[in-house]
Amino acid sequence: MIPILLYHGRGKWKYQPLSGLFKNLDPEWKQFIPDFDYVYNNLGEISDQQVEALQNKFLAASLLSLKHSFEKKWLEGNALKILILSNDASENLQRNLAVYIFANSSLTEQKIIELMKSLPSNIKNTLMSTLDLLEKRAVERGLQKGIEQGIAQGLEQGIERGIEKGMERGLQKGIEQGIELGKSDIVKNLLTSTDFTTEKIAILTGVNEKIIEKIRNELNSGKQG
Repeated sequence: MIPILLYHGRGKWKYQPLSGLFKNLDPEWKQFIPDFDYVYNNLGEISDQQVEALQNKFLAASLLSLKHSFEKKWLEGNALKILILSNDASENLQRNLAVYIFANSSLTEQKIIELMKSLPSNIKNTLMSTLDLLEKRAVERGLQKGIEQGIAQGLEQGIERGIEKGMERGLQKGIEQGIELGKSDIVKNLLTSTDFTTEKIAILTGVNEKIIEKIRNELNSGKQG
């Protein structure tokens, strides 16, 4: 297995072995650090053309979204292209990628509606079923925070897991797992920031109602404690 680090943060990442993260470590402990080399890829230094050339188009769409996640205007101008790239992905992945793009871009509700009109009918139908459930206030208060903390983190964790497994197939599986992990953060934010029913949250997020009730009970227990 060849470890690969894919970085897309704001600042510059300086390549260093794992031992470089532990300053002033006693010599007797150094032998326990898995100090191996890794392949380092700075996503920001990879051209968009190279990313788009990937055979797995959903992977390309996801990487472009991550690369430009801090550039609201870029996401707004390229949202249509990214969503079309995800055409062959499952409906669940398309929905989650769309919500991620909308949350991190400067797209208004009206612009999102106009964008939908330009999409192929199959993608439009998939996304409209989700947007019908979105209320503007809920997006601002609940989904915004949940998506930023949950799906971004989930996609990153998923990509890391996928990269550790090696090839593009493992990477896509990792993204799917990461998205599922991020959903629990979205559920928490919807429960605390909106008055949505359990049924509505289940439809919106794809999370089982029993799991949502479990999270609700955990949140209530935390408040009482």
